Amino acid sequence: MDSKSKKKKLKILAMPSNDGAIGELRMLEPLEEMESQGLIEKPCIIPLTDKEAFTKFVKDPTKIFMETDIIWFQAVLSQQFLMLLLDARMANPNIKIVMDVDDNIFAINPWNPVYGTFALENPMIDGKEFKLPLSRNLIHNRLFQTILMETDAIVTTTNILAAKYSGYNDNIWAMTNSLYFKNWDLQHVKRRPGKEVRLGWQGGTTHSQDWLQCHSSIKNILQKNKETRLEWTTSPMLMENFIKEFPKKRFTLNEFKHYDSHSWRQNALRPDIGLAPLNNDEFSICKSDLKTSEYAAMGIPVVASDITPYNKGVIHGETGFLAKDEKEWSKYLNLLIKDEELRLKMGANAYAWASENRCLEKNVPKWVSTFEEIMEVDNKWQIPQEVST
Repeated sequence: MDSKSKKKKLKILAMPSNDGAIGELRMLEPLEEMESQGLIEKPCIIPLTDKEAFTKFVKDPTKIFMETDIIWFQAVLSQQFLMLLLDARMANPNIKIVMDVDDNIFAINPWNPVYGTFALENPMIDGKEFKLPLSRNLIHNRLFQTILMETDAIVTTTNILAAKYSGYNDNIWAMTNSLYFKNWDLQHVKRRPGKEVRLGWQGGTTHSQDWLQCHSSIKNILQKNKETRLEWTTSPMLMENFIKEFPKKRFTLNEFKHYDSHSWRQNALRPDIGLAPLNNDEFSICKSDLKTSEYAAMGIPVVASDITPYNKGVIHGETGFLAKDEKEWSKYLNLLIKDEELRLKMGANAYAWASENRCLEKNVPKWVSTFEEIMEVDNKWQIPQEVST
């Protein structure tokens, strides 16, 4: 075989921030599929939250650094970690340092739990000022900005988010969140018999403001439609004031499980209509269309807020509806609730779109191409020859 025709496979050292949704979706699942398709060498994975594995690794990382082409890590606020990256560069001057960022850290709102880590001013909530350790947060911001500037490349989830970080680094790629279709494509799961129509929503503790977009509409729909039910999947203590106003007999609160079971749980609940409200602010418009993509992968039509990112992925009138206000939320939800044929048609359209555009198995070659392009960029940290030797 001609040696030139055999392409060298990349060796990636992945350092996810956790083994939950962020780590699994952005790193672990893509790496699993890249390796499965034979596109990369078997990756080395050191979860940053696994203290035992991380401590063992940092004691003698040189051999791994020497064998690694790319260190791919998720945002970390640690001077120790920054020094570890410097050690990697000294051990292997050709190694590429790549940070994965999935949110606009500089636009987090006070309802987000991470706000207390980055906020540079005390928030006012319901007329009360909350005191935050602003001096510490200033250090966090500066450390994060330093890592943005000193990594060889940044990968984000959307082009809009990439643009937000473009002032810190010239080498930025957007790699769209994709779903492992082997986990989401459960079309064989039978739909429930009977006339009940389920509205489904899942989200974490960052989405309380989002529900202001549609809360009144959905509350009224549940009160008037006895055969309509709302299934929430979230944290038990989230948004208690909203929960109290839903009719108890037509509302179920399901606790989050580990991300490994997330797709199975959502398919088991099998909503008929997906809900995707989103507050219109700078933080939200930098997010991906992950939520609407999950509904689409299950063959479910969605009603979503008519803002970016959802108006980029939802095809209004074909795969779902985009609502600008409470009136439109009521209009489109009632339309779908009353018309089963429309729900099934839109759900089929949504599934076709997701299988073509958000299927991880199809998209990982693009991820590998991105990493190959990153291998061609100039290193940010140039180690002096007398130091590197």
